[in-house]
Order: sequence, then structure tokens, then C-alpha cells
Amino acid sequence: MNVKYSLLGLFLALANVAVAQQLRCDTIHTTVNFERGYSTVDLDYADNRSALKSLSDSLRSFASDPALFIQSILVRGAASPDGFTSKNAVLSEKRARNIVRHLVRATSLPDTIFSIEAAGVDWRQLEQMVETSSMPYKEEVLEIIRTTPQWVFNDGRIVDSRKRRLGMLHGGRPYNYMSRNFFPTLRNADFCTVVCMTQLNIPPSDTYSPTGSAEPDAVPESSAPKAEMVAMESGPETTTVDTDGNTGALQTSTSSVPVVTQSRGVAFPLAIKTNMLYDIAAVPNLAVEFALLENYSVSLGGMYAWWSNEVRHRYWRVRGGEFELRRWWNPSCPDGQRWLTGHHFGLYAQLLDYDFEFGGPGQQSDGLNYGVGLSYGYSLSLNSRFNIDFVLGVGWLGGKYKKYHPADDCYVWTSTNNRFWIGPTKAEISLVYKFGSECKKKGGRK
Repeated sequence: MNVKYSLLGLFLALANVAVAQQLRCDTIHTTVNFERGYSTVDLDYADNRSALKSLSDSLRSFASDPALFIQSILVRGAASPDGFTSKNAVLSEKRARNIVRHLVRATSLPDTIFSIEAAGVDWRQLEQMVETSSMPYKEEVLEIIRTTPQWVFNDGRIVDSRKRRLGMLHGGRPYNYMSRNFFPTLRNADFCTVVCMTQLNIPPSDTYSPTGSAEPDAVPESSAPKAEMVAMESGPETTTVDTDGNTGALQTSTSSVPVVTQSRGVAFPLAIKTNMLYDIAAVPNLAVEFALLENYSVSLGGMYAWWSNEVRHRYWRVRGGEFELRRWWNPSCPDGQRWLTGHHFGLYAQLLDYDFEFGGPGQQSDGLNYGVGLSYGYSLSLNSRFNIDFVLGVGWLGGKYKKYHPADDCYVWTSTNNRFWIGPTKAEISLVYKFGSECKKKGGRK
């Protein structure tokens, strides 16, 4: 009798756990615009800033809801049929990966819960666009898209393709029409972000009510696959589906669920760098750069070389510092680590003194020389920690300097001159190491 009651109690406990926890997957559609052939997330391009902000806000609202535990986030990217198919697959993967990197930085969610799916060319979306259009030869185009495989094989060799037939149809006129009217929209990829969460049953007595939490729109039951639910829209749209693409909720009998919170590993991200051109010239140098707001950074650096050989009249002495404010066009490359990557413009100021002589006439600064200028550069990401930063600056350098020449054991001063130089005043090929910006998980089990 005791055994029966114990088994009945265990069964009821497991049933309560199954009801209390439900797996819920919400699909959020977001349109992100890209230039042709590029995968860089440009917040200032088209409506990207507001679209990604809305997506980030939705993810943050899910993360802040104590009744939800985010298990996984899938980001799906696509490309247009332009270019080579293999490159389109790589391009769609890079676009999805860069979206993930942006979301990690914008939401502080751990990158371990994100995954990507590269769809290559989104033929289903193209078919829908053709079907709802009034383009010439519409029916023939739809016939090719629906009945011709992406690749046609014969004895193991590719002999034809869907894209080739579209390009040859009526001298390429339908293809050119799609290239002008449809392909740009396919490049402005509809990113399908699937957020899977375990929903906990919060007791009614709990008075907590999260603000701004995203509520999924109710949809009728459907057995349509997820790919058919993708729609091109400018802002996020939420649809509740399960992992098979059907509406409703799946039950799980998990008895305990981790409670996860996220925190930045460092209060603000910073980087240290050295200009390898100066290093080659035997001028030791070091600079520190840290992020300022969303698209800006500040860099402060110095150099010091004080080499001399009085017997041979060799002097290689220079010391100085530089301050630079930079505006980035791809600051939040987005695995949380690859920030400060891409194109940047800067405004810089310089101070230095020097003494150069190579066995003959020499020049020595008369006090500090100073300069200001504008710079342009591109920081190339090598991995999550290292970049190579290429920079060229043009500006003005002024101050006074002395000319002299060695005579016996003395140095004879010949003149004092004013320096007024306008032209290149800055060149960098810097090795950059980045700290921080990684998201860490902490917490226990509930």
C-alpha cells in the first residue's frame, strides 16, 4: 500500500513538472540590408539600426522574463542568385554570423546559445516574389524555379542548373528583370531568428510582471514547414511555432532548469596595439584604444627611441605621443569579441621631439613639434582577439627645428627654422590585441 502511494506521488510530481515547463519556440523575422557582395552589418545603411534594435529588444525582453529560460537562438541567412553559388553560400553564412556577433554584443547574451543556418539562395522567397508580380514571362520563370533542380547531373557531372536556365530564358530578359527588381530584396536578407525557451509555470501569487516582454501573436494551427512562414518585413514579427514548424507547445519532463544571467567580463572593451612600421624602424611604441559609445573609440599612444653612437655621429632619437578619436562603420562585429573591426575615420593630434643625424648634417627639434590631421583606416579581423589595422593620415605638422653639422668633437649649429608641413603625417600597420567584451554565464539551478 505504501509503495502504491509512493508511486502515485512520484507520478503526480512528474506530471506537475511536465505541465510547469514547456518548450516554446518563437520565430522573429527581421530584414537587414546589405550592399551587393558584402556581409558587413552597417547600422547606418537603410533601416538596419531600427530593425536590429527592435530584434535586440525582443531578445532582451525574453532574457529578462523570470518565467523563461532561453535554450537556443538560431539565425538563418540567405543571399541572392547573383555571383557564384559557392560564394553565395559562404556569403549567406557570413551575413548570419555577423548578425549573431551584433546580437551578442547588443544583448550580452552568451554566444554559446547562438547557432546559424546558411540558406544560400532563397529560392522559395524568389518564387513568392515572382508569383505575386506582373513580370514578363512569369509562368515560364515559375516553371523553371519549381521543376528544375538547382543542379542537373548526368553520369556524376553537372550538365545544367536552375540559374543557367533562368539566365538563358528569352535572351536573359526575365533574369535581368529579376536582378533589378527582386535580387536587391533578397540581398536585404530576411533573417529568421528562432528563439527556443523553456517556459516555467510561475505561481499566481508571484507579483512580478516584466515590462516590454514580447508576447507571441496567436496563430492558427498549421503543419506548414518553417520555411514557408518567412516573410520580408521591415520590423520584427513574432510567430509561435514548435521545433517542427507547427504551432503549439512541446512538453518536457526536465526536473530542474538552470537559471542563467549574463554579465560582461570587462567593464568596457579595450585594446592594445603596436605600429609594426615603427617597430621595424627601431622605434618602440604602444597604444591603448577603448570603445566610446556605440560607433566611436579613443586611442592614446606613445613612442620612445633614444639610440645614439657619438663616435660615428649616429643619432636616432624620437619620442612623442598621439591622441585620436575614431568613428567606426562596423564597431560591433558581433561574437562579442570582434568589435573595432572594419572601416574607420579619425581626427588625431600629435606631439613629438627628435634628433636625427647619420654622420653628416643633422636636425634637432627646438622644443616640441605638434600636428593635427585626419585619418582613414581599415581594421582586418584575424580572429576573436587579434586585428591588423591599416591607417593613413594626412594633416599639418609644425614647430621649430635646428640644423647642425659635426666638426671634430663638437656640433656646429647653422640655423633655426620653422616647420610647416602639409601632407602625410601618419602611417600605421598595427598589430591589435583586444581584451574583454566576452559574455560569461553565471548562476545555478532552480
